[in-house]
Amino acid sequence: MKLLPRIVVSVIAPMLALGGVALYGGSLLLQSSLLDEQQERAQATLAQSISRLTLELGGARDALRMLARSESLVQANPAHITPALRGWEGASDRFEAFQFLPQQGLAAAAAQSETWSRNPAAGPYAALMVGHEAVAAPAINESSGDLILQIATPVFDERGRQVGALLANLKLEQMLSFAIGNGAQRDARLMVLDAKARLLAGGLGEEGQALSPANAASQPQAHAVTAALGNQAHASTRLQRVAIGDKVWHVLAKPLPELGWQVIYALPEASLFERVGNLQLLGLLGLALCALLALTGALLLRRFVLRPLLQLSLAQQRLQAGDRHARAPIVGNDEISDLARSFNVMAENLDATEQRFRMIFDAFPHPITLASFQDGNYVDVNPAFAQALGVSAQQAIGRSPIDFGLVASMEDMLAKGRELDRTGRLPAVMVQTKNAQGEALWLTYSSRLIGQGRARLVLAVATDITELKTVEAQLRQSEQSLTALFEYAPLPMARTRLVSGSDSPTFWNRAWYKAFGYAPGSCDNKPSTQFDFWIDPAERNRFVDEMLKHEAAISGQALLRHADGSVRQCEVSGRYIDVHGERTVIASYLDVTEKLRIAAELSQLNISLEARVAERTDELARRNQDLDEALSVLKHAQAELVRTEKLASLGSLVAGIAHELNTPIGNAMLMASTLAARQTAFEAAIADGLRRSTLQIFLDGLREASTMLEASLSRAAELISSFKQVAVDQSSYQRRSFDLREVLHETALSLGPSLKLSGTRLAEDVPPGLQMDSYPGPLIQVFMNIVNNAVLHAFEPGRPGCVSIMARALPEDSVLIEIADDGRGMPAEHLQRAFDPFFTTKLGQGGSGLGLHIVYNLVTGLLGGQVRLNSEVGLGTRISIEIPCRAPQEQS
Repeated sequence: MKLLPRIVVSVIAPMLALGGVALYGGSLLLQSSLLDEQQERAQATLAQSISRLTLELGGARDALRMLARSESLVQANPAHITPALRGWEGASDRFEAFQFLPQQGLAAAAAQSETWSRNPAAGPYAALMVGHEAVAAPAINESSGDLILQIATPVFDERGRQVGALLANLKLEQMLSFAIGNGAQRDARLMVLDAKARLLAGGLGEEGQALSPANAASQPQAHAVTAALGNQAHASTRLQRVAIGDKVWHVLAKPLPELGWQVIYALPEASLFERVGNLQLLGLLGLALCALLALTGALLLRRFVLRPLLQLSLAQQRLQAGDRHARAPIVGNDEISDLARSFNVMAENLDATEQRFRMIFDAFPHPITLASFQDGNYVDVNPAFAQALGVSAQQAIGRSPIDFGLVASMEDMLAKGRELDRTGRLPAVMVQTKNAQGEALWLTYSSRLIGQGRARLVLAVATDITELKTVEAQLRQSEQSLTALFEYAPLPMARTRLVSGSDSPTFWNRAWYKAFGYAPGSCDNKPSTQFDFWIDPAERNRFVDEMLKHEAAISGQALLRHADGSVRQCEVSGRYIDVHGERTVIASYLDVTEKLRIAAELSQLNISLEARVAERTDELARRNQDLDEALSVLKHAQAELVRTEKLASLGSLVAGIAHELNTPIGNAMLMASTLAARQTAFEAAIADGLRRSTLQIFLDGLREASTMLEASLSRAAELISSFKQVAVDQSSYQRRSFDLREVLHETALSLGPSLKLSGTRLAEDVPPGLQMDSYPGPLIQVFMNIVNNAVLHAFEPGRPGCVSIMARALPEDSVLIEIADDGRGMPAEHLQRAFDPFFTTKLGQGGSGLGLHIVYNLVTGLLGGQVRLNSEVGLGTRISIEIPCRAPQEQS
């Protein structure tokens, strides 16, 4: 098919068809949009009408309730009621008449009344008798001819007793005309029907009589609407399409639940879709005009576009056929002429490109071939290919890759041809062949499909890797020899490739598996850190660093783990080498555990019994000396306290401290004198001839005395350590990152037994995720001192209490910790001295006066925070600690 018919069929005809479809679809869319818009208008109009009816009815009821509370009705005096009712009838344009029924007349009136909407089963007066309001059905007043609605409300006296009921005739004409006189658009109609489907107001345009049922005789159109809606009048929420005679209406009905009425909205379909018909007519006229313009454009297109394009196509065919001098004629100065000029420039550039390609093809140092895709034979090869294969270019042209061993078989070449046809290229392939002189030749080549149709060619570029393959073979042979030497060496050895950024893979020889008890091959390619081979990882790191620094490490001592979990003492040696450009460590492990054990046993046998006794005696002497030094330190501390003006109460403190130290020091002195007496007896026994039983008795007594002496000295050291804590050396604490909640929980667990014994409960309220970089040891000591201080001072003996620990994050990367108790509290004079050293109210009763002072020193010093104390007598005590999440650096 020619271009012009193709343009008509593929462009103009689809555009016209698309225009027709768009016109039809637009009409349907506009109809749907108009229906949705009218739906919203109908809903709003009905809602507004029902709201007005409800509002008017509510206003009438409110007015009637106000009248029912008037003094003349409340007192139920007939002499006053009748004048009041006549006065109201003339004063209100909303009500037509009023009537008052006393309580005695309600039962008689109930038997004669019609059925009202409030309670159809019992009647309106039955509802009024129990204090409910009532509404009657709409009716025509026979005297005035007005449409009325009778409503009633009960009347109560001042004590709340019902004395009767007030009835009123409500005029409906003004209320109904106000409710239906707000049509949302031209031609819209509203109708109001009561619970008996009688027309109260409105209509579709025909004449009708109010309160007459909507039937074919009185209101034919209203009857047709109600008959079409049927039972869906109250349930439907969408406009219903109703055909009445030769006219179609869109109708929507909504109920007035309180009265059982319904309001109906109706709009003629012709009025609704009038704009759609006009737009459809305009669209058809525009579509016909577009078809005429398209035909005229097609004729002009053939003359000014298609003919020059045909000439350009003929020139392109000549160029494709091999005519390098083919050029397109240039007529005029339009876009087609510019395209012809571009074609001619392209033909000239193509000629120059072919010449440059030939130059690059011949000068390229790697083998390049051009083969026909149809039969696979070479159509051109460059000199590098001829030199690599040892043939001339003329000898290679016309032959296939199979002839030179580059492709194994015809099936292989056909498979590669199918992949080329599918993907357009072949990835790099490595082949081994021989040149014309019979020498081994390794090549890697990749191929690409170029051109189109039967003129498609396969361009292949190859790289000679013969020398690289020779070097790889030599390296492989060397590596095999090294591997065999490593594997069968009699000494346990390991070979590790050092890889930055991760654990280095390690290989172990047979002797290592045999010496350390692991299953053969189970630890290959695993670093020693994965199965805890080194007891101390830092020692392993030092060993590797020494090899990297000095390229060797000779006979270093290390503790290594056996497969059964035992620890072996080994001599570790190693050397750092470079294998194939990779950093490699060769290490050997000689187990000397047995040798060292034998040497230690021999050394132990040389120690005599007298030496052991002398050692124990020296140890006792050293402990006595430590005790004397502790007493000296205590005396020096007492002298310093006397010279301090702030610690004026030192006299009472020394007595308490001496009392606390008296017991452990007295026990230590007693045990020391006992040991001296037993030593004298033991020496006498040695002079008379030592017996085994005498030695055993001496050793048992020595062990018992040592245990008691150690316990007494530990208690004394603990008391003295509390004093030393006042000036604690901060450099001894370990700093690390930790979660505050975990540290507080561990502290609570450690305090659990003592708290349980004292009957004190510890409550924790610490959120997770409060990470800190600080000193957990001092922080734990702070918590323990505060809690123990609360247990000792806050609660009466035998009275259980509660200590709560709460923490929360603060701005500027800090944490607030609050520790509170519900104990007896502190008086003001004690509150001011709580953080002073050695101030306590339990002197001689277990209190040293250093707990809160140590807390103050640790928080404000090492932890870099602040501490506050709040307490009132009888209301407990609260200690607030604010510390940074990252503790300040220690000062050297």
